[in-house]
Amino acid sequence: MEKHETIRGRILLWFYLRGHTGQPLPIWFRRMFTRSQIHRAWLSGRDGNFWQHGVRFGPANPYREYRAAIAAELDEFMAAELQAIEGDTNKIQYGEP
Repeated sequence: MEKHETIRGRILLWFYLRGHTGQPLPIWFRRMFTRSQIHRAWLSGRDGNFWQHGVRFGPANPYREYRAAIAAELDEFMAAELQAIEGDTNKIQYGEP
């Protein structure tokens, strides 16, 4: 049986989704349920943590596709910068204005 199929799992999922959509919990509620699974579910949703295929993703471990897209953009940028630097050194070396 999946976690979200039990009543407890549905309650925790509801709190996770409240945190994920940015809905705050009242301070008194958060203090009452500090360090409980309810508070942790809400906090995980608020921070953007999730599990996929046994791997936890979140702020410290971004999603792989996101990291791959950033790496590709960075590679493009660095290649363009390298070409610009090589062009500048060629102009200086050959005395071009």
